[in-house]
Amino acid sequence: MHSGATNVVFPADRAAAAEPFVAQTAYPADVEAFEAREYQAGASAQVSLLLYLTLETRLDSQVTVTYVRIVNRKRTEVPVGGYLVGLYTSQGDTPGRMAFELDDANPFPRALDEELHPTDRPFFDTADSIHVGRAAKQELILLIEAHRGNYAFGVQVEYEVNGRKFQADVAHAPFLVTGQHCGFTKATVYEPHPDQTPRLEQHGADFLPC
Repeated sequence: MHSGATNVVFPADRAAAAEPFVAQTAYPADVEAFEAREYQAGASAQVSLLLYLTLETRLDSQVTVTYVRIVNRKRTEVPVGGYLVGLYTSQGDTPGRMAFELDDANPFPRALDEELHPTDRPFFDTADSIHVGRAAKQELILLIEAHRGNYAFGVQVEYEVNGRKFQADVAHAPFLVTGQHCGFTKATVYEPHPDQTPRLEQHGADFLPC
């Protein structure tokens, strides 16, 4: 599940998908679902992606997450053309939030500081394992960033259930994140105000090089 404040790059063949969204007269209640659908249709996050994973257990089980890793990371082409849209949605602060830097040779889960900025400290060395008790639910939030390159990748979670070890790939991969690149034909910022009245800002069609 995708959510958060991110810039979404719509390829030229998906640019039309942005129009119904930015034409809304009220902030859409399903913005997170919209964002998720467009990622699956070929859009990518620019610079950062917030990936929300819901961990849920049954009455007869409890889960401990022991590690999270980036898998199948591949460089992709720079997206040129299309739309750049700013989507601003809710963000949650939970103990299960960690960060990855895709430009690193070996991206690893980083701990965050008090202001939720990534640090150089490994998350699983500085925090307790993520534990979900019986018949409980918890969100695991991953902040995944890229500043120089463009990447397709997957996410794998290692966990224990009642003492037995498992690993699982997060569904809907590959996820796409692009760094600071320009060349988009149009940029749009759509932002809800406290009174829920949206503001739509159209920026120039021509971008200077990033």
